[in-house]
Amino acid sequence: LVVEQQLQVVAVSCHCDFVAEGLFEPDWLFECDTSRLLRFDADHARALAGCREQLLNVEAQAAQVAEALHGLPQHFSLPCFSEGFRSEVAEALRRLGERELAAKAQEVDAARRRCDEARAEALEAYARKAPGVAARPSAGAQQDARIGVDCVQGST
Repeated sequence: LVVEQQLQVVAVSCHCDFVAEGLFEPDWLFECDTSRLLRFDADHARALAGCREQLLNVEAQAAQVAEALHGLPQHFSLPCFSEGFRSEVAEALRRLGERELAAKAQEVDAARRRCDEARAEALEAYARKAPGVAARPSAGAQQDARIGVDCVQGST
C-alpha cells in the first residue's frame, strides 16, 4: 500500500524483526542500542523497486489474460453458430489459450528471476560494503533488508 500510493512513513519501534525484505523495507534505520545509522543504497532500492513494479505488471497482465480467456468461449457458444463451428472455435481457443497462458507464465518467471538476481546483486554489494553488520547476533531477520547499506557509527 505504501509503495503503491507513494506514501512516506516513519515508524518507531523497540523491535526490529519486522525489518526485512518483503516486510518493512525502510530507506534508513537508526539503531539506538548501537547508535548506528544505516542508510540503504538508493540505487539498489530503485533497482529492486523497478523489478517489483515490473513483476506486478507482468502478474497483472497474466491475470487479465486468464480472465479474458475464461470469458471468450461464451461469445462463440451462441446457438446461432453451427455445432461444428462452436466445437472448432472451442478447441482452437483452448489450444491458443494454453499457449498464451504458458507464455505469460514464462514472462512472470523471467520477471521473478530478474528480481531475484537484482536482490542477490544488492546483497553481494552490501556484503562487500558492510560485512560486519550481518555478523551482529540480532541481524537474523534484518540481514536481507540491509541491502547496500552505508553504516555510520555514532559515539556511545
